[in-house]
Amino acid sequence: LILVKEPGKGGATFIEKITAGLKAANYQGTVKVSSLSEKDPRDLWLKCGQTQSFKDQMGAAAGKAEVVNLYPVIPQTADLIFKISELLSRHVFFKDERMPILIATWVLGSHLYDVFMYYGYLWLNSPVKRCGKSLLEDILVYLCFQATSRVSNLTESVVFHLAHRGKTLIVDELESLRKQDKDKYGAIMSVLNTGFQAGSKVYRMHRTETGFEEQEFNTFCPKVLAGINQLNDTIEDRCIKVGMVRISPTEHVERFNIR
Repeated sequence: LILVKEPGKGGATFIEKITAGLKAANYQGTVKVSSLSEKDPRDLWLKCGQTQSFKDQMGAAAGKAEVVNLYPVIPQTADLIFKISELLSRHVFFKDERMPILIATWVLGSHLYDVFMYYGYLWLNSPVKRCGKSLLEDILVYLCFQATSRVSNLTESVVFHLAHRGKTLIVDELESLRKQDKDKYGAIMSVLNTGFQAGSKVYRMHRTETGFEEQEFNTFCPKVLAGINQLNDTIEDRCIKVGMVRISPTEHVERFNIR
């Protein structure tokens, strides 16, 4: 079966609908998609008539047609976990060899976090600087569900607005925020205090033409936190702690290039 795709977005939509119908009917034949210089074979026939040119162009289009795999192999969850784990182990040093598997499982979970009642934060902690926390966060930006970039100067409003949009928050240098503004740090911690549980919300008032109305923001989303200092007991209880240490001169990892 050869499907002829019209130029533009409409043609792609047509192909998607046809292939979806073939899959629903459990079609087992070969499906190919081709394109013509004209909109469809009828336009080409009206232009060329029943001539050799029409036959040649149709034959050339059929020869270049690409095969559509109606039933692609779906990757197994375990295979994805091991693939992500291997990527992390290749570029980031972990003293505990079990950590890459744990992080990889958390990463996959971030893509369907909203099916859980609770989703603990990933807390990257080290005794000193230069232990790979920021590097690991840079990698997680490309792996987690709708992840933000690595951010270090947050506000309470930014946290619950991004959470409301279902982002994965990648937060760096929490200790710097604590030193700069204790009130801001406390406000952020209060949002994090509840954002690990489905249905957690904060309310803010906003001005309307008739006065003020409350506005509801969801705070539940995956979050990655990184820092040197300890968190308060309540937040720490909501976290999966990933202890990180500085790599020694005798140990090596491959350089990670974001590009």
